Amino acid sequence: QVVMVLSAGNDGPGISTLGFPASARRGITVGATYPGAFLPPGPDGRRRPDLVAFFSARGGELAQPDLVAPGVAYSSVPRFDTGEEIKNGTSMAAPHVSGLAARLLSGLVGTPRTVDAARLRRILMAASTPLAGYSWIDQGAGVPDLAQAWRLLVRDHPIVPASVRAEQGLTAAVYPDGLRDSVGRFVVTAPGRNTFRLVSDVPWIASPGLIEVQDSSTVRLRYHTQQLRDPGIYTGTVQGWGADSALGPAFRLVSTVVIPRPVPADRERVPARVATGQVKRIPIRADSGRGLRLTIGDPRGAPLLAFLFEPGGMPWRGGGAAAAGAEDSAAVFELDARDVRGGVYELVVMAGPAVAVDATVEIDPAPVRLAVERRGQVVSVRSTALRQAPVTLSGEIVGAERGVVTSGRGSADHRVSFRLPAWARHAVIELELERDQWPWFTDFGLTLLDAGGRQIATSPMNYAIGRLETDLPEGSDRMAEIVLSPGFADPGANHLWSGRLAIRLYADEPVPLGDELGEQFTLPQLPFALGDGFFPLAHLLVRSGDRVWIRETGLPEAPGPLMR
Repeated sequence: QVVMVLSAGNDGPGISTLGFPASARRGITVGATYPGAFLPPGPDGRRRPDLVAFFSARGGELAQPDLVAPGVAYSSVPRFDTGEEIKNGTSMAAPHVSGLAARLLSGLVGTPRTVDAARLRRILMAASTPLAGYSWIDQGAGVPDLAQAWRLLVRDHPIVPASVRAEQGLTAAVYPDGLRDSVGRFVVTAPGRNTFRLVSDVPWIASPGLIEVQDSSTVRLRYHTQQLRDPGIYTGTVQGWGADSALGPAFRLVSTVVIPRPVPADRERVPARVATGQVKRIPIRADSGRGLRLTIGDPRGAPLLAFLFEPGGMPWRGGGAAAAGAEDSAAVFELDARDVRGGVYELVVMAGPAVAVDATVEIDPAPVRLAVERRGQVVSVRSTALRQAPVTLSGEIVGAERGVVTSGRGSADHRVSFRLPAWARHAVIELELERDQWPWFTDFGLTLLDAGGRQIATSPMNYAIGRLETDLPEGSDRMAEIVLSPGFADPGANHLWSGRLAIRLYADEPVPLGDELGEQFTLPQLPFALGDGFFPLAHLLVRSGDRVWIRETGLPEAPGPLMR
């Protein structure tokens, strides 16, 4: 039997960032710690405690990771990588647990005893110690101890295999936009007839004291919604203890409730006090198609990291991380209205390992929503006021855009060719796959090639939306090719997949449209040719007082396929 040990992934610290293959039911999923030995010593000169690494992917819809282990390792490197001998990632953490599993299995060599992977996972989890200040979806059972695991292994305690399915989620329940019902339902499966004692670790989850499971039963938890009024992200765990309690709980019912801040009427400031090395999660509701600016900073200049995640857990496509400190007074996220999805975004603020953070988060939504339509050379702009504020509108043509609806079958590379003009200095290639198709894939590759087949840039997709962004080498008009490389979870799959591809090319110098645009304006003569299938790409600038929001929009002729 093979014991599969899986890296949790490096898209943390947002919730529901743990994906395939870490989500596999029969593996041991390992998140990462940042050991205190790699942190600066405390004021008293002592080693600081280990932290859950900020990059370690978290659960939410999944009751994972199972364990955490050091996510830092020294490595020999080739000469071109000299100075980068310390590597970080959950790929550093999983081998630690692989080593523990190998040590335990090797101890049984020469004896008549064997152990299967499920028991080994249960033993490692039972022999783990959680780090203070973190929930189950951050660290699972915690950091495993080899000696304790061996003592549990040789005692051969009985085990009842149990699995959990949440009604609102997968192996855990997640409520991404508050609670609609005060009852959470889980299906617990265990062979035969078993009695389990349920224990909640938070006051806002009430569970029945005892349940009886006959092969499969539904367990109902009651959420005390009056305790979840303040905006934030709340996680609680109900442990199911059976007769095999020496190996820890037989199962866990994990619930995460997100209570978002409403979209503010105007600029709003929110305190973000974060202890050393810890994180604070701030869920923020956003309006579809409405620009949003988030500014995070500590007035004392304390170093901090900020992370932004889209509804569903995907790191913000515009760059999911930003830093602030003495040199950078604030971390800023500028969400273009074309990218904003209606729903709840998760902002995570993390303090550095040596200094706590007493920061302020400024939430600043755009005062208007814009709708744009082009007929011939005339562009109409409809502005919907979202708050009382005087605004002016200006704009510029920044390049060209083309939209392609594309599809393929099976795992063969799919290629899309287009002419790359000499004036283009920057490119953004974005692919959005059908969301109901995304579970077919483990990943999806985006590659941009030049006319000679040389790679200009490449980017893997870990979510249904992927973006490749790159500067372009100078040259004359030439052909280029986008290579789409689907990676199916089932290597033999031959599904027909489909998606929307957007190709955006940016020029060195924008073409002004005017400082005060009205409800209509005429496109100017452009100094560059757009190319076949391309239409102008504009930036519309909304000004209100000292603030500016940019709305990027393509300008296809109505009823163009990319109207927004």
